Amino acid sequence: MLKTILVLLISLICVESAVANIAVTPMTVTLAAVNKYSSSIKVFSTSNETQYVKVTVKRIVNPGTPQQKEVKSSIDDGIVTSPQRFILPGQGSHLVRILPLNIPEKEVVYRVYLSSVAGDFTNNDKQHEEGAHVNINITWGVLLYVEPDDKKIVLSFDPKSGKVTNNGNVHIFISEYGFCKSDKDCAWHKIERTVYPEGSIEIPESHTQAKGGLIVRYSSDRGLDTLKLN
Repeated sequence: MLKTILVLLISLICVESAVANIAVTPMTVTLAAVNKYSSSIKVFSTSNETQYVKVTVKRIVNPGTPQQKEVKSSIDDGIVTSPQRFILPGQGSHLVRILPLNIPEKEVVYRVYLSSVAGDFTNNDKQHEEGAHVNINITWGVLLYVEPDDKKIVLSFDPKSGKVTNNGNVHIFISEYGFCKSDKDCAWHKIERTVYPEGSIEIPESHTQAKGGLIVRYSSDRGLDTLKLN
């Protein structure tokens, strides 16, 4: 005997909606000798209400690896944001300045979080009582790189393991690689991976059997550069 199962869909009385009450730019910041280790993040209000914005910084440990994690940044490992809290008027904007306390010997990566925090819970409580929409404020995370003064881009290739290792002191974004018999005879393969200092990527064994030397194309301050590894 066939049994029919009826599924009843119950309409939600209260619908939650994620609302970005603030917007930030840029989403990636680099502190380096070229900008005298000083930069800023601009915060815009997309609401008509006055908001209270909080800024927190976390350091990224083991970036680009399965062991990557974020830890609370201390004064010793050194990023200062000013201000750390501020009032943002409706439809207004504010600059958050970023400075390092120390210049590292090897690039350090951080995440700068900016979030709108409640200054008065009265309105929120009233919304819950009336069954209105509940706004969930979005936290923005800006990626922050602090480069050493003496930036070095050094890559090595181990044909046995097929690993390309970053022996330099800054991260490098590799867009593609090729084994080239000559400058005009290359078999290019897209990879689009970021390799952090002491990190590595592995090239498929089928590609390492190709003849010719390994050349990578990577993003630099000048645009797209090439580097021959062997």
